[in-house]
Amino acid sequence: MRKWIAPVAVIAALVVGGAFFRDDILEYSGIACATTIKRAVPSPDATRTAVIFERECGATTPFNTQVSLVPKGQSFSPRRYPSFLSIGGQHALAIRWVGERALEVDLPKTDRVFRNETTVDDVSVAYLSAGRGPN
Repeated sequence: MRKWIAPVAVIAALVVGGAFFRDDILEYSGIACATTIKRAVPSPDATRTAVIFERECGATTPFNTQVSLVPKGQSFSPRRYPSFLSIGGQHALAIRWVGERALEVDLPKTDRVFRNETTVDDVSVAYLSAGRGPN
């Protein structure tokens, strides 16, 4: 009965890894991906900014919504400041600082969460789901 667990885990890892690999190839190969900044939310002490942006890499790669942290005085670059949150589709994310080193992100209902890190540098990130509290 358990013989199927390992093959399923391998297939799942290949699918998820393939999505990230595909994005990396598109980004670093020179194939243009459109990056659109939707909103920037500075921290209370103004030492960093949470940047919400969308990526679109053509007809075969659907839109995704991402969030990165950018230090004060730096320009946003998805290559230099990789996202800590990446979800499939176009979403108007609600994001707020609840302290100088703490963020809350309201996640929409989606089954396509590609990345959702809970710590970025020295900032903790809490994900709230559909108004129900931390994820």
